[in-house]
Amino acid sequence: MDNFLIQAGYQMNFSEEQGAAKDTGEWLAIGSGISSMEPAGNDEVDQTAYYNNGGDLSSDVTGGQETFSFGGHRDYDDAFQNKVYNKIKHTKGNGRKGTLHIIYPDGAELIGNCTVANIEGPGGDANTKGDISFEIHINGKPAVTEPTPEQD
Repeated sequence: MDNFLIQAGYQMNFSEEQGAAKDTGEWLAIGSGISSMEPAGNDEVDQTAYYNNGGDLSSDVTGGQETFSFGGHRDYDDAFQNKVYNKIKHTKGNGRKGTLHIIYPDGAELIGNCTVANIEGPGGDANTKGDISFEIHINGKPAVTEPTPEQD
């Protein structure tokens, strides 16, 4: 049997406190008005040509960063969006930092220090909802918890 999990099963939360523990502090849910989320890698790749490869390149990942891109519509009643668009957007440096906690649809978890970046919008046509987008970049290596297998 196929086991495809619906993307809406993600639970995503943000805290302005760096190093926040998932069971303490003030967490703001990321979800209202958000219609898309794309995780991506931001790898640093060293590509070196070696004689034993006939001069062709060999690649080594020497660093990287996990990033998440979000898109959707501006919800003016949402606490997280209000924090991003009324405060974080207008700051630099530490004012953009916090902690991201994600629970994946399969129960796996990721928690790590982060930076909110590339905040866009709201914008769009006069007769549409305000389009928004932003990214959250993980700073350093996040803590990852594997999913717990279901018991039959």
